[in-house]
Amino acid sequence: YYKYGATKTINNTLYYYFSDSALTTGISPITIPTKTGHTFTGYYTKDNNSADAGTQYILQGGGFTNSIYTNVTSNTTLYAHWTPNNYTITFAGNGATSGVPSALTRTYGQNVTFPSSVPVREGYTFKGWVHGGNVTDSTLTTTASSGSYMNGATAQASASSTNICWTASNCTYIATWAKQVTKPTWKGTVLYNGAARSANVTSLWNNYDTTYMTIGGTTSGTNVTSYNATFTPKAGYCWPDGSTSAITVAWSIVDSA
Repeated sequence: YYKYGATKTINNTLYYYFSDSALTTGISPITIPTKTGHTFTGYYTKDNNSADAGTQYILQGGGFTNSIYTNVTSNTTLYAHWTPNNYTITFAGNGATSGVPSALTRTYGQNVTFPSSVPVREGYTFKGWVHGGNVTDSTLTTTASSGSYMNGATAQASASSTNICWTASNCTYIATWAKQVTKPTWKGTVLYNGAARSANVTSLWNNYDTTYMTIGGTTSGTNVTSYNATFTPKAGYCWPDGSTSAITVAWSIVDSA
């Protein structure tokens, strides 16, 4: 028998009893329910969405209250009540010297708007906040499998359970960067000799480094004239203005006379 307020431990399990303190067996205790991102607060006679919660008969810890076995005299449905948890989002600058936002506290299920402040790192362009992916190098980012956001963007909590890392835990977003590289300029002299001549030679350019960029466009020619090569930053790199589009740079074959 159960009655709120009188307890006895049997085989490491706490039981509530009505009158027989000598009991050696008991009915299994209430199992505390779980719900992702929420804390159970008890069982009530009205559901969680009601303005009036009704009468609470099961406490947060599973114990009984309000004399459930004397007050409940017919079949009764009790409703689990929940409080959404709060989680903390912290930000790691990953080399930033300023502009890293303070931690955010958000309630489970809420959308998050990322702070408007932009972190600063000398020689780099900020590319966004990432979690769930891998930052294998401080200058590069790989695929952000669980979400990537820019400052001021709103992450929708209902989009998916993996879309925002704080859906059921605290988490950290990491700043990701593109390393700024200088745009190449032509410095070489390529003399006409009647055969095809190539411009795809790093020594013919200022700031052409195959580590950071690829060359395209017209990179070889035969005639004495000007040609247009293109340069495109590789993944994880950008031009000093933060752009990553191909740029066109002229080079030429000149008369040997």
